[in-house]
Amino acid sequence: MSGSVAEFMEKDVQKYACGEKARQAKKVLTAAFTASDSRKQKEESAEFERLIGQVMKTDKGRDTLIELSELGYTFAFETGDYGGFCEATSKKIVVNPTFGDAYAMQTIVHEGQHAIQSAHEPENTPNVEQMTVASLLRHERAMEADACAHESAFIYQCRDVLPEVYAEAEKNDMPMFRAFVAEMDKSGDEKKAMRASFQAWYGYDYFRDFYDDAHRDEIKFYAGKGKESGRKDLFCKTVPAQDVADACLYKGKSYVSVDMLMTDRAFSVLKKDKAAYMKITADYAAAVGVKADESVWAMAERDKTGKITRPAQHKANAVFAAALKQNGGR
Repeated sequence: MSGSVAEFMEKDVQKYACGEKARQAKKVLTAAFTASDSRKQKEESAEFERLIGQVMKTDKGRDTLIELSELGYTFAFETGDYGGFCEATSKKIVVNPTFGDAYAMQTIVHEGQHAIQSAHEPENTPNVEQMTVASLLRHERAMEADACAHESAFIYQCRDVLPEVYAEAEKNDMPMFRAFVAEMDKSGDEKKAMRASFQAWYGYDYFRDFYDDAHRDEIKFYAGKGKESGRKDLFCKTVPAQDVADACLYKGKSYVSVDMLMTDRAFSVLKKDKAAYMKITADYAAAVGVKADESVWAMAERDKTGKITRPAQHKANAVFAAALKQNGGR
């Protein structure tokens, strides 16, 4: 064994994105990239390939990208006031490169996880516009919390190999990242850290309320389109909490408990939002001639600080679910 080879073998192999699967994944992902302008294809493709290579310096990043490379997604750069997004229906992931390398790498892992979630959902999972409001909120919140937990795992592994990514996360001080680091430093158990990060999402006022506002607008949009078209299958299908938990995976197995998804903190809305949802679904139901979705009534109520002011009505929720099932829901 030569001296140079011996030196290489003594180094931390986690710092090297080696292996045929990783090389093939990088090739596939780079080939699926489309530049914002055809004149920038070479430049932006090289930049995307560089970012992919950096992400692959961690086990978490490499595993995420290898799985993502098998799902047939396309990739692009876009600028705007967002870091990126994943469109599962069109199989497209967008990253905003203007936020800096650290943020772009986190976004690739985060949005890549959304693509992976979609691939692992049961085949009979309804489209979001078909879900009852309560099911939609539970499902979408969990998908975001799960993506943040995987992102936190990636950042933690950047501690030594990509310290600038870790430093950026420390500066931003997100509760999901803090929870992950605290549990890892305490127990060294990555699964427990994932679970801690996931749960922390539901206590982060800014994220929780931001996404709730977006979902309220989304539901209002679906209802409007449903009234225009006369479509009768909106807001009628329940999604079992177990199905949601089963889409949140760590090393191929669910790490999220159904009990956690049923807690008041996870299954709550503002009182004013509950009234708004009930009105939206009632107006839609009256317009197309179906029974109104009242699933949100059973959710817990919270105030603006996150304090629970009324617990969830799980028995009532079961009654609504049974009624909806008889009405054509799952």
